Amino acid sequence: MSDTWRKMRHSYMMAHPLCEVCLADGRTTPAEDVHHRETFVNKQNWQEYAYNSNNLVSVCKHCHGLIHTKKKTI
Repeated sequence: MSDTWRKMRHSYMMAHPLCEVCLADGRTTPAEDVHHRETFVNKQNWQEYAYNSNNLVSVCKHCHGLIHTKKKTI
């Protein structure tokens, strides 16, 4: 994990301390992680996706797992 990502993740979590997926469903759950809405893997201009705060969402562990198993969309 790069220092740039650590700082960006921390800043995003401070600004969005609750799981944004849960909030959309009417629940209040502390966020535990930051997820990229759109993957930056295999993208030529990956920095535009990886370090773009508009491409981030704060999530709880439960929702993060659902997103990765494709059981929840954001």
